[in-house]
Amino acid sequence: MKKFLVIAAVILTGSAVLFAASQGPARGPRGEGKQLMSSPGVGIGIYEKLNLTDDQKTQIRKIFQDAAEKIKQIREESNKKIEAILTPEQKQKLDEMKSEMKERMKERMKERKGKEKTTQ
Repeated sequence: MKKFLVIAAVILTGSAVLFAASQGPARGPRGEGKQLMSSPGVGIGIYEKLNLTDDQKTQIRKIFQDAAEKIKQIREESNKKIEAILTPEQKQKLDEMKSEMKERMKERMKERKGKEKTTQ
């Protein structure tokens, strides 16, 4: 049972990250877009503090985008391997858990969008 919970947690965490990443750019407090995984040091102004050129910023964004894609592929492969060892009942339970999590995330996104509109 403990092993199942660990596996389920790994799959759910990976799914949550992928779902969040698929939602498009994150929004700052003023609504300005920041790509997920493309702006290292968000909040501390790394680009400005290092006085990076536009070319350097582009190169760094590309590095982070490539890394995000590799991470996504690894998670997908891992999820397939994990699901392959689950029983049909465990797979069904996992699917239910994923659906519940997606619904909770959708609700949170709606709440955040509502808050952003009131703060602008």
